[in-house]
Amino acid sequence: MIYKLTDEQIAPFPQYVKKWVDIAVHRPTRDIDTVTNNVRWIYDQLGYDSNKISVQIIDSLDQWIEITGSQVQSQVGSQVQSQVESQVESQVGSQVWSQVQSQVWYRADDIAYGDFMYSQGFIKDNTELFYKWADVISDAGMAIYTEDTCYLLAKPKVLLDTAGNNHSDREKAIKWGDNSGMYYLHGVRFEEDLWQRVTSRTMPFADILAIEDIDQRKQAMKYGSVWDFVKHCNAKEIDTYTKVGSDGRQIRYWLYEFPATTDMFPNGAMYAIYDDSMLGAAETHAQGVPKECRTVPEAMSWKQYITAAQWEALELDKHFT
Repeated sequence: MIYKLTDEQIAPFPQYVKKWVDIAVHRPTRDIDTVTNNVRWIYDQLGYDSNKISVQIIDSLDQWIEITGSQVQSQVGSQVQSQVESQVESQVGSQVWSQVQSQVWYRADDIAYGDFMYSQGFIKDNTELFYKWADVISDAGMAIYTEDTCYLLAKPKVLLDTAGNNHSDREKAIKWGDNSGMYYLHGVRFEEDLWQRVTSRTMPFADILAIEDIDQRKQAMKYGSVWDFVKHCNAKEIDTYTKVGSDGRQIRYWLYEFPATTDMFPNGAMYAIYDDSMLGAAETHAQGVPKECRTVPEAMSWKQYITAAQWEALELDKHFT
C-alpha cells in the first residue's frame, strides 16, 4: 500500500492532467465502431455477452436527460466503476489523492490520477481494464451501463477562457450537436435569459447588484457599466493616455488598479479601460491585464502581443481606426 509520494514523484502529475484535459476538450468523439469495440471489451471482462450489447452515442443534452430520466443504471455500471476504482484504492492510500487533488479538473481527475499511478509504476494490476475504461470515458461526457445497452453522451464543443474555465460571452460554452448546452462566464453557469441580459452589456447596474448568486453577480459586474464597476470596487486610476487622429478624433485609455476584495478580486486586479476605436461607436471596454503593468502602453501592448514602444508608435486613422 502506498501512503505518501515524495515531491519528486508528484512532479510529473500536472502533465497527466494536461494530457486528459486536452483529450476531453479538443478530441471529438471517435467513430462508433471504435467506441463500440471498447465498450464490448469491458462487458466481456465482466462476464456479459457483448454481442447482445447495444451502444448508443447521444449527441444531445436534452435527449440525454430524457433517456437518463427513464433508465436506471444497473449493477453493470457499478461493476465497471468499482473494479477500476478498487485497483487504485486497494493499492494507494487516500493521503496520496489528497496530495494531488487540487490539480485536477472535471472528468480528467479520475483518469489523470489513474494514468499517473499506472504510468509511474505505482499500480500494475488490471492495466488493460483501466485504459479501456479511460478510452471509453475519453470519448464521452458521461456513460450509463445497463445489462443490454451502454448509453454514451457524446463530447460537446467546449469553449474555455485563458484560465481553463468554461466560458463564452457569444454562445453556449458547452454545446452538443443539436445546439443543446449550457452557458458559462469564466466558469460560472448561467441560465440563458440571465446570460443574454448580462452579455448584452446593457443590464442596469442596479439589476446586476440584485443578482442573488454571488458568483453570477461577480461575473455580471464585468459586463455592466465600466464606470459603475470602477466606482463599486473603489478602483484607483494608475495611468491615462490619449491617441489623437488626423481629424482631431480622440481615443482615451485608462489603467485602473482594483483592490483585493473577497467578493470580486481576492488577489486584486489590473484593468485597461478604453474607448471603442471603431468610427461611430460610443462604447467603453475593460479588459484584465497583468498586475505588473504600470502604464497604459504596457497594458495595451500586452493585449496586442507587441512592445509598449510599438503600441505608442501606432497612429489613429493610419494604423488603426
